[in-house]
Amino acid sequence: MAGIGFELRKAMHDTSALKRSGGYFSAAFTCFGGMLIGIVLLSVIQIAANAGGITQNVRDLFMAYITNAMFISMLVASVLSQVVSRYVSDMLFEGRYEAVMPSLAGCSLLTLAVGSLIFGGMMAASGLSLTHSVYLMLLFEALCLCWVLMNYISLLRDYRQVTLAFVAALCVAGLAVLVIGLAGWMTPENMLLTLVIAYATVDAFLFRALYRGFPMDEGGMFDFLRWLKRNPSLAAVGLLMEIGLLGHFWLTWFLSPQGTRLQGLFACSTSYDFPAIVAYFCTIPAMVYFIAMFETDFYRRYHSYLTELAGGRADSVDRARDMMIASIRRGVNNFAAVQIISCLLFITIGAKLLSVMNIGMTERMLDTFRMFCVGYSLYAIGNVLMLLQMYFVNEKRSALAAAVFAAAVTLLTLADIRISGQATGLGLCGGALMLVVMSALQLVRCLDHLEYHILCESAAELSPVRLVPKKPVGSWLWKASPAQLRSMGAAAMAVCLALVFISTGSLVTQARRASLVRSYTPVQSDAVLLSPGMGYAPWANAEETENMQTSLVYVELRWADWEPEEGVFNLDFMEEEFNLTLYRSQERQVVFRFICDEPTGEDHIDIPLWLYEKTGDGQHYVTDYGLGYSPNYANETFIQAHEKAIAALGEVFGGDDFFHYIELGSLGHWGEYHVNLEQGLNPLPMYDTRVRYITPYLAAFPDAHYMTRYPLLETAKYGFGLYNDMTGDASETEYWLSQMTGGIWEQTGLPEQGYCVDAWQTAPVAGEYASTFEDSFYLHDNLSVTLELLRKSHQSIIGPKIIVDETDVDFTAASEQVLKTIGYRFTATGVQISLAEEETVQAAVTLANKGSAPVYDPCAATLLLYDQEEECRWTQTLSDVDLRQLLPGGELVLNVSIPREGLDDDETYTLCIAIDDQDGERFLPMALALENAPLEYQLAEFSIER
Repeated sequence: MAGIGFELRKAMHDTSALKRSGGYFSAAFTCFGGMLIGIVLLSVIQIAANAGGITQNVRDLFMAYITNAMFISMLVASVLSQVVSRYVSDMLFEGRYEAVMPSLAGCSLLTLAVGSLIFGGMMAASGLSLTHSVYLMLLFEALCLCWVLMNYISLLRDYRQVTLAFVAALCVAGLAVLVIGLAGWMTPENMLLTLVIAYATVDAFLFRALYRGFPMDEGGMFDFLRWLKRNPSLAAVGLLMEIGLLGHFWLTWFLSPQGTRLQGLFACSTSYDFPAIVAYFCTIPAMVYFIAMFETDFYRRYHSYLTELAGGRADSVDRARDMMIASIRRGVNNFAAVQIISCLLFITIGAKLLSVMNIGMTERMLDTFRMFCVGYSLYAIGNVLMLLQMYFVNEKRSALAAAVFAAAVTLLTLADIRISGQATGLGLCGGALMLVVMSALQLVRCLDHLEYHILCESAAELSPVRLVPKKPVGSWLWKASPAQLRSMGAAAMAVCLALVFISTGSLVTQARRASLVRSYTPVQSDAVLLSPGMGYAPWANAEETENMQTSLVYVELRWADWEPEEGVFNLDFMEEEFNLTLYRSQERQVVFRFICDEPTGEDHIDIPLWLYEKTGDGQHYVTDYGLGYSPNYANETFIQAHEKAIAALGEVFGGDDFFHYIELGSLGHWGEYHVNLEQGLNPLPMYDTRVRYITPYLAAFPDAHYMTRYPLLETAKYGFGLYNDMTGDASETEYWLSQMTGGIWEQTGLPEQGYCVDAWQTAPVAGEYASTFEDSFYLHDNLSVTLELLRKSHQSIIGPKIIVDETDVDFTAASEQVLKTIGYRFTATGVQISLAEEETVQAAVTLANKGSAPVYDPCAATLLLYDQEEECRWTQTLSDVDLRQLLPGGELVLNVSIPREGLDDDETYTLCIAIDDQDGERFLPMALALENAPLEYQLAEFSIER
């Protein structure tokens, strides 16, 4: 199976530096191409998604999707990997080259069938949408094929085809990322599609290379299953090794505090996954050496030995055996040396690079990275020792070693989580160390009785008479060639001791650092918060609103009131009718809607009379909604007049953030983008015309947040939020939510609904209580449903119809629950103070959002340190941390370094937090009980004595 290795060996020994570099490059792709391309593309997509405004929660969910798809596909493919390798090796040894491609087809079909059932069940149990499920299943199947094909590429002699496959995939996928990024199509579906394209490209190129290299045959697709029946240990080896290598991830995700369940069975742990995956690449140099140097040299000696064993003289057999054993000894020594050097370089230089790259690697993550470098180094050595013994028909003992490895990793990871409170990578280190020990002992025993294992053991299993070796166990190790074997044993012992020393040093460092870390839990508050930009938005022209404690008011302006005469705008009416001067002085903000048609109990028109006389091509109506006049919104004169009316509003109110939210009205009854089609009214205009009603708003109110009544194409294009004027009505709200995935819009009968499932993550959701039921229905009889609908809608604003009755205790309590559910609700859930550094105090503050929506205005966290005299000794504003990405249920860790200079060991200090707006002013309240100053909260009191 070392076909490609011989060609790589030639390239790596070429006199041309360029060809040698290409050889190493190709060898790396041969070993790790599937994972390398995944890591590179994931990094590129994450960067593009961040630049495209995709929120952290969506990026985390995307990573969970990909990580689970990759790991599960590797587990499924591992069951047949060793079986197929043995089958193909035997076929090539017999010269039956036509059996290779049918076995590839059969293995691929079985892997896809079983894997799709498992992964499909996981997606169904997790409640994934149909669109996400289809895209993710395509990626999963492409990954399964990739791992199957990777088992076959070592048969090829043309390593350039392998390199071409991965380079082509990177280029094609990179181009796809560039296109969707520039076009603004950076959605989870398109990110998944990019990876599908990448792995499909790899699959196509690798299959093409194998198709050219081996003849096709119509039969024998499942002949390799006879090898599985004959030796099921091969399947056990592949599966158990993957379980040991990957199982600790799932244990961490679901059992450790580090893990986060994002959707159903899809989970991840950013602080664990990233360092664990990056550390795996410390095995690349050694595995390149194994494929291109060690295995090729060993294979030649192995082949010569088998040839002599089949018909050579006894002295020739002994000489061939000694040369093969010498090759193993030399190869193991060199492989271990390369691996330990690589491990040390990754632990030192690699960790330093990761710490200065500003990619969010904390000191704890770096400790995890170092631990995994040790663990993967031990794993690589143990895996190679196990692969070597499988050349000598030693599968059952290999399966035992793999089982011990998987069990040890599982149990030690569980113990690590239980004792340390988190996973540190110790489980993999311990399991890999046991794999090294067991595989080394088994290989020694196998080589001690080499001819017995090759010629007799298989027959002995079938014979009632057991063949007993004549030599005592271990004689090969101590008597065959003492000088050589002591050298090999000393080298192996030195490698293991060095790795154990590194591992122990990392544990001691972590233990010392942990002893200098103090944890605090800030005191929480259950009070209703008067937070800016969210909460109730009552009618601005209602007298009771003047004394209500809200940060918002609702202004609904009829065009007829704004422009009674053409070009004459009634600012005095607005100021008096809506008390705007008062609300501005109270620092409240406006939710604004401009309307052209409001059904009422009597016949009337809501557009100016002069405009009615100019156009007059609308429809007077008497419907179930009431009486009124529906204009012809496609009339050019009407559109141009509307543009001027909105521009005039912007001249007065568009210069600051007073008119903070714009519910895009203008069209339809109540400005809600719908007319009563069932009673004969003309439908609303098409997309291009509707955009002409939107663009004047964008120019007039450049700093406002916009919302539309329905999830339309323009909602998705411009990144608008939404408003649901049927809040609390379960059937209407569920229908409204179901429209978020796109489809036919009933007002035009065209596919004009956009994909707005995640619109709430970057733009607000508002709406008023429905008039369907009595007020008591929402806050008395059906309160739990009302709260759940608000959470599902991710609503931040309720108005103008609100339900407030201060004389009713139950109403007041229910209203408080509503206000604590909608919008954002920031708090700090934990603080860690580390005194491990000599010159600084390291503080890590965990922020959480307990609400149902994010904050939509730019803001930054400011940390402050006060002494006992309440003098501020240090402050830092973390302007690079975007709090708008802190989604409901999410957490964000703020890491700061406080200089020790000027701080006294015997004094108590108070760490505080405030959240400021972009002008540096205190901005929003937090759900914390201890307020040090207005909008400034205490987190922890500590001294810096070590």
